Amino acid sequence: MRETGRDASVSPDPTLEGDPVRLGCWLLRLDTRGRLPGELIIMELSVDQVAWTEFARGLTDSNGDLFVSVFPGPGTYLLRCRYEGRTDVFHPDVSNVTDHTVTPIQPPGDVMATLTLATSPNPSRPSEVVSCTGRITRVDTGGGVAGATVIIQVNGADVPGAMGATDPTGAYSIPIVFQLEGSYSVQARSLEVLV
Repeated sequence: MRETGRDASVSPDPTLEGDPVRLGCWLLRLDTRGRLPGELIIMELSVDQVAWTEFARGLTDSNGDLFVSVFPGPGTYLLRCRYEGRTDVFHPDVSNVTDHTVTPIQPPGDVMATLTLATSPNPSRPSEVVSCTGRITRVDTGGGVAGATVIIQVNGADVPGAMGATDPTGAYSIPIVFQLEGSYSVQARSLEVLV
């Protein structure tokens, strides 16, 4: 199997919240130094370099490059590109880890945002785990709100233990279980943002 080379770059750094963060990756063959077009690159971010969240994927262009713009919430993130393309020909590989800071433009408590919610599966069976997923997005910038607490409610009451925090992109996923058949009103609320 041939070796690949890859690298990641971020600009601008630091970024003001709401401005796009541009992440670029390139991929080349180490034996010929030629660029690798049409190969799958997965872009990931982390806050602790242990848990990584995929936020984009795509194929490299004719120059072996892939560029993506994202709008993460405020905080410091670790970003990397992962190659999982033709593993029969090239080794899977991970780029260097690049740190990046997004500076908030106002305190989180003053943020006007939209909060989305989807449940799956819907309908569900009794005792089946239902995923409550969504995103908190700033009204002023369109960027995600990171680290906000989300609480799931059923029929207007908080569900014990059904809470979590948004990830660096403002997304969340919280599982709940309905024990009985029936129709339920499921809502999400957040303590840190005004929706």
